[in-house]
Amino acid sequence: MSNSYQSNTSFILKAVEDVVYEDRPVPELQDNEVLVEVKKTGICGSDVHYLTHGRIGDFVVNAPMVLGHESSGIVYKIGSKVKNLKPGDQVALEPGQSCATCEYCKSGRYHLCADMVFAATPPYDGTLARYYKLRSDIAYKLPPNMSLEDGAMIEPTAVAVHSVSTLAKFQPEQSIAVFGAGPVGILCMAVAKALGARRIVAIDIAPHRLEFAKNYAATDAFLPPKMEEGESKSAYSARAAALLKKEFGLSDRGDNSVDVVIDASGAEVCVQMGFHIIRVGGTYVQVGMGPDAQVPFGVMMVKELTVRGSFRYGPGDYQLAIALVSQGKVDLKPLVTHRFEFTDAVAAFNTTKTGKGPDGKGVIKAIINGPKSSNFYATAATAALLVSAAFAFAQPLQLDADPSRGQKKSGSARAKTQTPQTENLISYDEVQKHNTRESCWVVIRGQVYDITDFIPKHPGGIKPIVANAGTDATEIYESIHAKGLIEKMLKPSQHIGALDPSTAPAPNPEIEVEEERIANARAKLPPLSYVLNLNEFEELAETVLSKTAWSYYRSAADDEYGGSRIGFLTTMKY
Repeated sequence: MSNSYQSNTSFILKAVEDVVYEDRPVPELQDNEVLVEVKKTGICGSDVHYLTHGRIGDFVVNAPMVLGHESSGIVYKIGSKVKNLKPGDQVALEPGQSCATCEYCKSGRYHLCADMVFAATPPYDGTLARYYKLRSDIAYKLPPNMSLEDGAMIEPTAVAVHSVSTLAKFQPEQSIAVFGAGPVGILCMAVAKALGARRIVAIDIAPHRLEFAKNYAATDAFLPPKMEEGESKSAYSARAAALLKKEFGLSDRGDNSVDVVIDASGAEVCVQMGFHIIRVGGTYVQVGMGPDAQVPFGVMMVKELTVRGSFRYGPGDYQLAIALVSQGKVDLKPLVTHRFEFTDAVAAFNTTKTGKGPDGKGVIKAIINGPKSSNFYATAATAALLVSAAFAFAQPLQLDADPSRGQKKSGSARAKTQTPQTENLISYDEVQKHNTRESCWVVIRGQVYDITDFIPKHPGGIKPIVANAGTDATEIYESIHAKGLIEKMLKPSQHIGALDPSTAPAPNPEIEVEEERIANARAKLPPLSYVLNLNEFEELAETVLSKTAWSYYRSAADDEYGGSRIGFLTTMKY
């Protein structure tokens, strides 16, 4: 395949609250590795902590480091020995690569490897770049019904799977209490629900997060009382735990007890409360990382608790996370509350840090899109000057220099044939001869393009293009892509000329029937103000898009331009 690369634009932490965009060398592959073009990256609390403090415990940022580790993307190139993946595959990235030879790796606990190379953990670079390489066995191919956004969310989902399933060994009809309703805590609730939980109690100090948790997965939500003046942490924890147990009728034994407690907050008072509310013989899992805490050892001993620490994820956790999502048992879409372009990474980090986006809404998870096509770097270079000058968290920088913003949406799904702009008329018979991966021509709006060299770069993979090679692909193209995108993606030399109108194929009557169906559906659309959420948008979108366009959207294959599912949905013809 083609070895031509675009600039490997990367979002780099140079020092505390000092970030820049830089072009890094494209990583060279080993035989067992794949090069992934990163498309979606979620922001984790650890990313923000490195940004604002320069360290987490013993991990200190001493040199410039690319941030990000919750990512998905499209396989761009594979090593010579890779058999499980091919260019164009959409994958979720497991960002930790172990040595595979130590006692922990060989005993099935590779996440405890002392030589772990983990993305965005000093001194190793993360995934907020155009390209990232990793071993092929930890790049997990996404099922067709999962989007790249889902793929980026698999990393925190795997953390939840490791805590709830692998460590706590959660069983159907058990009950669980989760402290901390951030992304990981909420995902722990979701995994427990998927595994058949009888009761899920969410505990957090933020009312909006508790409300989200209750609507998403929890059966009960508890807002702890405020600490009284002069009250010690241990006294407060005992008092708050007693109030929680009283409010929900919890006991230390029997059907009304809590079998498993997960602390995803790292706060000392939450750790202590967890020991007080858990049942005798229960399992406590610490997944949130915080400062050293005073633990009520007496309670732990008398209840004979099983106490486990949880660190990242291990064998089988990614696979189970993907299975739960692909089977519809865990829905990741509601968790992504804010989306940003790569040029707006500063705003994305600011949003995660403050817990509130530019729209004033509370944040659960913010996602950053991968760098756009080759014109990105000029934009990012300008942005970098602003970023390095002042990383203003109090007043988020607005780096909206993306030239694709503000463009008009495409017109009808089937545009009229353009007037030929060249005397080089090409017959349809000639176009049909170029119908292979090695020589691929298509007709779009009466113009003929040679897209052979573009195939490896196509975000949706090779198959959709090759399936339409040597044909007039206007209908499928217009139903999926924004108007004018092809001119942005291809070089001028790839425009072969205009199609000879006298040789053009006759209109497909099935297409005309489909267009009539879509037109009728659009006429019945309700006012935009009646549509309240993303799910309602999707229900309407399915009625007004062609079957091909809807399938393409559902697979998130048009990620390069669409940017986000919400951005795509706004192209519906209101």
